[in-house]
Amino acid sequence: MLLALALLPIGLIAINQTNLLSSQARENAELALLALTEKAASQERQVIQRGIGIADAIAALALRLSQDTENCQTYLKALVDSYPRFSFLAIVPKDGRITCASDGNSHDVSQSEGFLDHIGDTSATISVNSNAPISGTSVVVMRQPFLEKDAIAGYALVSIPHANLASTVADRPTEALQEIITFDADGEVLTTTGDFETVADRLPSSQILGEFGSEATRAFIDTDRSGRRKVFAVVPIEQRRIYTMGVWEPDSPYTSILKARVPPVLFPGLMWLISLGVALFAVHTLVIRHVNRLGREMARFASRRELPSFAGAAELPSELQALETRFASMADAILRDEADLENALREKNVLIREVHHRVKNNLQLISSIINMQIRKADHDETREGLRRIQDRVLSLATIHRDLYQTSIGGRVDVGALIEEIVGHAADVGNDKGDGVEVTTDIERIMLYPDQAVPLSLLASEAATNAMKYAGTDDGTRTRIDVELKKTSDTTVRFVFANSMGDVDDSDGTGLGTQLINAFSIQLGATTDVQQTDDRYVLTVSFDIAAFSEESDTA
Repeated sequence: MLLALALLPIGLIAINQTNLLSSQARENAELALLALTEKAASQERQVIQRGIGIADAIAALALRLSQDTENCQTYLKALVDSYPRFSFLAIVPKDGRITCASDGNSHDVSQSEGFLDHIGDTSATISVNSNAPISGTSVVVMRQPFLEKDAIAGYALVSIPHANLASTVADRPTEALQEIITFDADGEVLTTTGDFETVADRLPSSQILGEFGSEATRAFIDTDRSGRRKVFAVVPIEQRRIYTMGVWEPDSPYTSILKARVPPVLFPGLMWLISLGVALFAVHTLVIRHVNRLGREMARFASRRELPSFAGAAELPSELQALETRFASMADAILRDEADLENALREKNVLIREVHHRVKNNLQLISSIINMQIRKADHDETREGLRRIQDRVLSLATIHRDLYQTSIGGRVDVGALIEEIVGHAADVGNDKGDGVEVTTDIERIMLYPDQAVPLSLLASEAATNAMKYAGTDDGTRTRIDVELKKTSDTTVRFVFANSMGDVDDSDGTGLGTQLINAFSIQLGATTDVQQTDDRYVLTVSFDIAAFSEESDTA
């Protein structure tokens, strides 16, 4: 858009200059066409103007010549002999009785149409009489009135046969000029080089001859009244009185520029578009393609961490070369920093795994020490208490083992932990001969250690309590049902249920229940306990998202 706006003034100047040039060329062509038309009608112009001049001269001498009829006839006959293109000269008095005529005869035209139409005119007239009463041919008649005591006394008459006028255009300047038509200010056709009877069919269809007026000198394209396209050129023979119109072929070299239909704005418009295209091509060659290549290099580095290639860098402008060099330096620095970060993260993960491994080993060592203490205990109550402590320690050791073995993104599959804890508790119960049947419905749920540890310890305490108090009254196997599921995208529900029998719980300390409540508080969970004569159900629900932010920052 900016390039288009930058080139727009040049385009506007070119359009203006082209319009001026086109107008000038059209004007020159029109003037040339008018000049050729005027040249073709020059002899006809000369004859008509000479006839008007003779009519003026006779009118000036009419009163004097009328006094001597014989001398008058001799004078007019001499004029006709001198100008053979004229067929008849006469002085027509206001009564219409001609006594002075070039043919030496007297004539009475008082009842003729031409006399009655023009005897009252005070100005000179030119008309056509297709059947002249004296010559009996088609003639052009020129009348010049003369006065006597400020009143019309008659008029001088000059008659020119059409045949004599038509012969004057035999030598045309070019064959493209088809016809010459002469007409007066009223639009009446006076002469034509073609067929006079059908001349109306060859006149312009959208122009009225009598309406040219002062703008008579012009050239235009139009269709004639028979529907053929022609070029017409009009020039005056006698200003505001007689005009000549040349009819030209539309496809000739003289008229081609007048009928050009290609708008002048086309060429400068194309130049503007081509200039814009060249400018865009230059911008693309020098800048855009290099910027696009640099963009692809950046995208490749962002997706695959490939360093940019410097192929073709010598073609780059100095500014883009500097930009690409800086990008290459930045990319190299980013790769080095990422490598350092990966090394640091790998070292951190190794250290974390080592910490969990050592904690697990220490907890197992503590479990072994407790086991040694159990063997040396003298009382069953002491051994039972130490064994429960040992189970809690082993649960913690299991959690830390999974943290350094199976953690993903710092999170632990708590489902696998609970399955292992419940399985271990079932093995202990089966070793005692209780025949515990365990049913699990556990989903794989990834939790942060801040959630996994208290949930695992809670499950361990629930399993320990179940092994201690579970039973049946009908002699069937003891049953434990464990469920861990997501009830929504952020909520987890843990259900631990076991069958109940006639079990003596008088020796219970309530520590297990206290620990379960404490672990529930750590989880931010809601705890629900339902107990009947034959079944105990513990339901714990908590929100996963409550620990996400804390765990991320940790």
